[in-house]
Amino acid sequence: AFGAILLFVTNVSAILAMGLLVMSIYRVGALVQRSDDAVAKPVSIRRAALVIGVALVVISVPLGLTSTKIARTRSSEAEVSSLATDWGERHGWSVVSVSTRPDGILVRATGPLPEPETASLKAALAAQGLGDDVITLELIPTTSVEVGAERSGD
Repeated sequence: AFGAILLFVTNVSAILAMGLLVMSIYRVGALVQRSDDAVAKPVSIRRAALVIGVALVVISVPLGLTSTKIARTRSSEAEVSSLATDWGERHGWSVVSVSTRPDGILVRATGPLPEPETASLKAALAAQGLGDDVITLELIPTTSVEVGAERSGD
């Protein structure tokens, strides 16, 4: 919900800022005729610019924090993927996917039984500074059976 609200407010602020910029470039305020009998008060361009500027600054803080969090998550995910792939290849297993979940990073790997040891992966993660992160390794044993035509020469 927070992300949707942030996106909406960001879009509204960007539209208002661009509208103000375009109207300033074309000097729309100078084209407005002032009338003494007007019921509505004229809009202060400076006040409008100030409000839009403050809104942009207020929005940039959570937007920046969210962007930093996403970049950090993607970086951790890529590093875990690289380490898990190297570990899997050494043990005859293949990493199928690495994904970020609310409770941490999930690594799925497939390969033949017996299940490989995981201490070396845990040590590699700790050596890269990822030892405190919640990383779940889901091992999916596979068995390959040929069911098609026999190979010639066997």
